[in-house]
Amino acid sequence: MPYGLSRRPKNSEEEDEDAPEFDEEEDWIKPHPGFGAKNVNSLHFSGIQVPTKQEVFWKRMQEYLSTMKKPQSSKDEEFRRIKRRSSNFFLEDGQLKRRNNPNPQLVISSQEDQSYILKSLHEDMGHRGGKETYRRIKARFWWEGRKKSVKKWVKSCLACQKRSQNLQREQGKSTATSTIFERVSIDAVYIKSGRWKYMVVARDDFSGWPEAVGLVKLTAKAVA
Repeated sequence: MPYGLSRRPKNSEEEDEDAPEFDEEEDWIKPHPGFGAKNVNSLHFSGIQVPTKQEVFWKRMQEYLSTMKKPQSSKDEEFRRIKRRSSNFFLEDGQLKRRNNPNPQLVISSQEDQSYILKSLHEDMGHRGGKETYRRIKARFWWEGRKKSVKKWVKSCLACQKRSQNLQREQGKSTATSTIFERVSIDAVYIKSGRWKYMVVARDDFSGWPEAVGLVKLTAKAVA
């Protein structure tokens, strides 16, 4: 089947595959050496009992492409949408696929199957972060809202949250004073040569006024 139609202008209803991928997601998730690489070349999907609207739509799309006739259960408005989008999809070995260069993408309409893919290509392959997870999924699979699904999955991943460098920090508390000499900071500095061996510096936190004194021995009694 020719792939020339893949170069047609994008439909407004379709996901923009050329848009910047996860600009807000940097490679802050580093692979853990204990994680192995799982082969997911052969995925076994188990559909859910109650189909969603998306599943019904793509099932009817598949039916239309196999018969080139309007599905009996499809309403006119939905059928017009199916025909309008059908040029971007085709059937191969009974599977619905989306035209894409260089390789077509398998259409995944079941939320259960989407979760299985997200788990396999993110959790079971090293927690590589949003950008890498999306790149792996994009190479082989397609569903509406795919990019948002990946972002949500990665942000809710407990292992990624634990290793994130963007951990929330406790807000600092103010230590300001309201009058002079309410709080005085004291520090001692060792002097290498000269009459005094130590310099003790006291500074008022409110006014910033400093005073210093030299000491031969640094003891609590001498500082007091």
